[in-house]
Amino acid sequence: MRTFQSHFAFLAMGLFFLTGCAMSPAVPSYPEKGPAVAVEPPFPPTPAPPAEAAAFRESAAGMKAFSWDLHKLGGVYPDADNQVRRALAEIGGQLGRYGAAGNSPMRIEVINHSRPAAVVFPGGGIGLTRGLLLLLQDEAQVAAVIAHQLGHLRAGHLQRAMAGEDLAPGFEALAGLAENKSYVGGYGADVAAALKAVKALQEWEFTADEEAQADRLALTLLRDAGYSPQAMAQAMKVLEAAGKGGFPPPERGLGWQFHPYSAARERQGMDSSANVAPSLAASPGPVTPPPWRQRLTEEAGGYLIYEQALQAERRNDSRAAVTGYLEAASVLPEEPLILGRLGLAYLQEEDIRSARFYLEQALRVDPEHHASLLGLGFVHLANGDYPAARRRLETAMALLPTLQGTFLLAETCAGEGDTERARGLFAQVVQADGDGRFGRAAAKRLQGFTGN
Repeated sequence: MRTFQSHFAFLAMGLFFLTGCAMSPAVPSYPEKGPAVAVEPPFPPTPAPPAEAAAFRESAAGMKAFSWDLHKLGGVYPDADNQVRRALAEIGGQLGRYGAAGNSPMRIEVINHSRPAAVVFPGGGIGLTRGLLLLLQDEAQVAAVIAHQLGHLRAGHLQRAMAGEDLAPGFEALAGLAENKSYVGGYGADVAAALKAVKALQEWEFTADEEAQADRLALTLLRDAGYSPQAMAQAMKVLEAAGKGGFPPPERGLGWQFHPYSAARERQGMDSSANVAPSLAASPGPVTPPPWRQRLTEEAGGYLIYEQALQAERRNDSRAAVTGYLEAASVLPEEPLILGRLGLAYLQEEDIRSARFYLEQALRVDPEHHASLLGLGFVHLANGDYPAARRRLETAMALLPTLQGTFLLAETCAGEGDTERARGLFAQVVQADGDGRFGRAAAKRLQGFTGN
């Protein structure tokens, strides 16, 4: 058995939550609750016409990409009583009644992240962050953000991303993985291609013409659904002010900012209101905060402490991170994001007992919290409990394949004596990571098997 420190070096790399259209990422964290608006459609029992089959596989690929993105972003907001889900379902349903997403299903999720953001994926996946919902002041502004994303879907703008020849294998692989419900882990060529396609969607940037077209479609959707089109400019103003209020610039691929406010966009909304629905052009009167605002406001302090602890962890100050996460957990004791990070911080402190406790608590609340599954898999591996490690790691890999998960799963198979699978997994890491740290480590492990 290799040392704890040796194993942890590989677990620690890449376990920070990665962060995606930007007004630009899952299997729902609470499967019994189901998605907010619609679920991925079942695969058709009989062959469909070629055009229909192609559209279906495109939708399946997009929804799989959305699922992976949600896990990379930290999961879905733990909406214990479904209050936020129900409210977004009503807004999405009101907009969707007018064919907003074309022939695609619509799935709206709340991403458990503090930075204001919205993402959209082919097939109808739309994510709004917890931080975004905290800033938007009424239901109409939330509807405006969703409507803009629906405008991109309705216009087929993401098909331009999926049409690239270099990404076609990745989208085909995503569709295949969506169909293959028995996938339990690995980092083969199909997974590598699929992850490349997901990254391309995360970093996709719409053209100015596409943004303008999405605006026009969104304004029509808002009018038809009974919302004031002026809410679009109002939402832009709110988020522009937030962008000047201390949030660091977004990283590439996150698309965290709502499209910038401009006087021209405000005039477009006012003209749209006046020309098509004069009654909506009048002053909307006092803003009524949506019902979830009070909860999110009350929780904001706990999440702020969490963000500060996360920054300490990224500075490799695990002691300060543990202290901060403990304080955040005392404010939000049923938050898997915090419990999981606390467990991982204890791993950095080499306190396996405490790490296991908090990782298990995170998975009690959200059985599909990806980082906690990897962390607990590592704990079982370090303790020599290979069957438990395999279960946790294979679950994590089925939700979102990663290099660190593949490496740890290979170590688990080696510990169990499943040399053939261990070799195959290490070889996949070498092929995918080349001269990277995981690739070099996996190459050494392969040399150990051959004795060369």
